[in-house]
Amino acid sequence: MTDKVKKFTLRMPQELWDKLSESAERNFRPVSKEILAAVNEYLDRHSGEE
Repeated sequence: MTDKVKKFTLRMPQELWDKLSESAERNFRPVSKEILAAVNEYLDRHSGEE
């Protein structure tokens, strides 16, 4: 990842936030890093599929 970071607001249902928060706690990282990990994993799995 580069040194440039894009900041933005993300709205999500409370239930999804709770799941992310629980997952982040299990992985010993903040929710923001858990979101990045989830997005990266999704993109890795789905890259080149069209």
